[in-house]
Amino acid sequence: MKCKKFNILIFVSIMGLFAVTSCEKYLDVKPDSTISTPQTLKDLRAMLDNESRINQTYPGLLEVGTDDYYLNFDQITSQYQLYQDFYFWKRELINSGTSSWQASFGTILVANVVLESLEKIASSDISLKTELSGEAHFVRGLCYYYLALVYCQTYKYGKENNQLGLPIRLGSDSNVKVQRSSLEKTFEFIIAELKLARELLPEQVAVKTRPSKAAACAALAKVYLYMQDYQNAEKMALEVYDKSNVLLDFNKLDIQSNRPFPALHDEMIYLAYSVENAELLNEDDLNISSELYNLYDEVDLRKKVYFKDKGDGAKGFKGNYASNFSSYFAGMAMDEIYLILAECHTRRGRRSEGLIFLKELLTKRYQNGEYQLPDFTTDTQARKYILQERRKELIFRGVRWSDLKRLNLDKEFETRLSREVDDGTHVQTIYLEPNDSRYVYPIPESVIVLGGIEQNTR
Repeated sequence: MKCKKFNILIFVSIMGLFAVTSCEKYLDVKPDSTISTPQTLKDLRAMLDNESRINQTYPGLLEVGTDDYYLNFDQITSQYQLYQDFYFWKRELINSGTSSWQASFGTILVANVVLESLEKIASSDISLKTELSGEAHFVRGLCYYYLALVYCQTYKYGKENNQLGLPIRLGSDSNVKVQRSSLEKTFEFIIAELKLARELLPEQVAVKTRPSKAAACAALAKVYLYMQDYQNAEKMALEVYDKSNVLLDFNKLDIQSNRPFPALHDEMIYLAYSVENAELLNEDDLNISSELYNLYDEVDLRKKVYFKDKGDGAKGFKGNYASNFSSYFAGMAMDEIYLILAECHTRRGRRSEGLIFLKELLTKRYQNGEYQLPDFTTDTQARKYILQERRKELIFRGVRWSDLKRLNLDKEFETRLSREVDDGTHVQTIYLEPNDSRYVYPIPESVIVLGGIEQNTR
């Protein structure tokens, strides 16, 4: 009933989703002459509690281009041409796909409708109005952040960042034309939204599909880290840490299970998923990069929690953090906060403090009594180790692509990605160079044509 009610309430506003021709089809919304706009706070609560609309709309493209997995020749050639083009980082695509863009802007539209409706609905329940406003700002800010990772160039700390950003749509009126803002303005908006959410959201929430104050702080820490603003990333991460610092002990997980993580657990701060992944990331086909797999020690429990033997010498993935194999985890959790604290402390000249956070995390990831923190003679050595652990810990969490983008700005940490095409007779290697324009995906052509906005250059 909740989803049906949501669909009825939102249809009248979905028509305002700019420059997306098939949005109603994607959202499975059908015309109804009896449809009316939201009338009560209860209606708005139902809209924001619709998990498929609010919590599972983040871009699947954030994992498609990474170096954490590979497909063999038969697996990749059986895919649709678009997926093959994504996999091989093709500069020219037969079409750009629409699901990541549509899903996120559909959620942004819901947030806009909620915020517009809150101004019109009379209610004495100020606490609920405040909470709903905080959730809407949080969802809107988080959606724009993930969209920026896919459709915008890398933000550069201390630079002008005048490159193309995103169209910032604040209302549901489709007659209002919105062009792309600058990258700087886009991130200013994201930060402002999440800061406002931090002020409005409650400390405690009934379910983890609703954001709390800690979730807003965690989101800010993620965004600031991507922006290379390590001081503010550390500040926000510490605020989360001070509220709760619970870590899962992997020694207590069933490491033989194909679903080692419970759907909801204490380490999780906010539950969110991507749009269903492209078939490229189907768990039956996906093969884990041997380079990545070999980074894990034998006494590192993540090697058994995350991976499975596929029987052909390849390793598959079973360690979806939210126990959902149709999409990756896109929410916030304490393990990432520990890693942000470790990196930021080390980058800011406090290596020993940063390594304390890292050791606390990894002690829970290794067999009891087995973890030993290496000795480091320089901050650079420590930073490389922390970043390697970040990759190992946050696999298929929508993080690797953004890390590649930000770390490629530093010559010392840049990475050249490669894909092999082996048809049995010869091997071809395809490369993605650091800072290549193909790190930015093209906006769906329907949006370009109908919305009149500028396309990305590949």
